[in-house]
Parts: sequence; structure tokens; C-alpha cells
Amino acid sequence: MRARPAEVPRRPASATRPGLIPPDGYLGPALGKVTVYEQRSKLLFELDRAAARAAQHRAIAEQLQHTAQLSAEEVAHLRGLLQDLERK
Repeated sequence: MRARPAEVPRRPASATRPGLIPPDGYLGPALGKVTVYEQRSKLLFELDRAAARAAQHRAIAEQLQHTAQLSAEEVAHLRGLLQDLERK
């Protein structure tokens, strides 16, 4: 029967770079340690929220510009009516 070699946890080749995998057991955000995947997903979420806010602000700005244009047209129309009345 063959002797089994001692089980050693395998690490990816990229784990040799310092700071990529925490040296001790991962305890999550409780110790302030966040994985790259968690950072990426949080940034994507924040990016989506910022894009939605920008789209909403853009729509509000367009509505306000339209309202201002309608108000300017109404003022011009009323001024024209007032000038007609003053000529009579």
C-alpha cells in the first residue's frame, strides 16, 4: 500500500504576490479585509447608482429647460397682446 503524502492546501500561482491573499484566515469586513471581488462588486453597484442618479438629473434638467422655454413663449405672447392693447 502506498503512503499518502501530507495534505497541503494548494494555493494559486497568483498567491505568491504579497497582499493578494491575507496571510491569516479570512474573517471578512470585521477586520477590514475585503477581497478584490467584493471591492469590484461594490464599485460596480456604486457605478450603477451614480449612472442612475445622473440620468435622473439629466431628465429633470430637460424638463426644467422645456418649462422655461414654454414660460418664455407665454411671456412673449402676453407682451405682444399688451402692445396691441396700448396701440388702440
